[in-house]
Amino acid sequence: MYDERYNSTDLGMYDDYAPFEKEESTDGLFSPFTYLCFVLFLALFGLATLFSSSYDVAIREGLKFYTLFYKQAFSLVISVLVGIALFFVPLNVLKKLYFLTYPVYLVLFGLFFFLPSLLSFYTLKSTFALLGVISLTFFLSDVVTIIKERERMGILLIFTLLITLFTLISETYISGLGWYLLSSIVIISILIATRARKSYIIFFSVALFVLLTFLTLGITHLFYSLSKSIMPISSSEYYSEDLYFSSLAIKEGGVSGIGVGNGLYKLGLISNIEGEYIFASLSEEIGVIGLLLILFCALMILIVGLRSSSRAYKKGEKYLSTLLSSLIVFFVFSLLINMLYVSGLLPFEGVPLFLFSYNPVCEGLIVIILLLLYKFIYRLGRSKER
Repeated sequence: MYDERYNSTDLGMYDDYAPFEKEESTDGLFSPFTYLCFVLFLALFGLATLFSSSYDVAIREGLKFYTLFYKQAFSLVISVLVGIALFFVPLNVLKKLYFLTYPVYLVLFGLFFFLPSLLSFYTLKSTFALLGVISLTFFLSDVVTIIKERERMGILLIFTLLITLFTLISETYISGLGWYLLSSIVIISILIATRARKSYIIFFSVALFVLLTFLTLGITHLFYSLSKSIMPISSSEYYSEDLYFSSLAIKEGGVSGIGVGNGLYKLGLISNIEGEYIFASLSEEIGVIGLLLILFCALMILIVGLRSSSRAYKKGEKYLSTLLSSLIVFFVFSLLINMLYVSGLLPFEGVPLFLFSYNPVCEGLIVIILLLLYKFIYRLGRSKER
């Protein structure tokens, strides 16, 4: 548990020009400010991409051309203010965040279960799944650490497995196979971060992979009738018209793209172009350059997060170390899964391109989470080991 008695002297000075100082010559480049800059760049880049991709959709829906952009930007501002407020909340309170988020997740699941018509709302499905994986990450980061430190925790272990299984199945059933894959990656990253036994990590990885294989076979129509009778996945149409046109848009973009605002596939050829398929519009207009910008920012965020997680672990802050690494992995891999799916390379649908796809609620949640990570990185990220 984090001790609030740590002060700035204990944690080390934050000097963004540290490369000029001999003592921190290897650390200054990857400061908390560096992390914040890359997150801010991705958020602004995402807003610009959304504006280019969504104006035609807004007009066809009878709205002003900037309506979707305005709603997303408003959500971004509100979430930043909330994140700033949470920066002053004690970490001991934030570590129990899943006590607040899981009840909301259960309520939404009940609504989906008794009102199947809600399944048609892409925004609501994405919000549901995002809330689930965030809750699961906070929950497992806390509980797995407790289980690892105490040997005889059989009842807690069974309860943890049931919660994990319920979250995986409900996310897959409602929001798509991509969320199962993303949650599985987060679970494995938590086991690795807590330094669990290799046999446990291998066992869970194999079990999750076997189930993933079964679900993938079902979603690509191989053994579809059998898998559907056991677990009716939200969508079985992998080789869809949208994926066909999105792959053409990506090829059309090439290396440098055809120019910002000049995209044609966003003009009614791809449905939900402002949502899950926004990467196709980005690739058409900016090309490989846009892809490299996203990947570079994601890589820098990943490096800062994992280095901060390692430092937190050395300080004995195992819960924060696990939470940092798992949430960073969640964010980075969500981007990769979306881009691979939209490119037609992997059949894992449902995951939006966070900070880019239109979804004001998800935008707010993911920005708040990224700012919470900044709080953790700022407090623990560049402390000097003694």
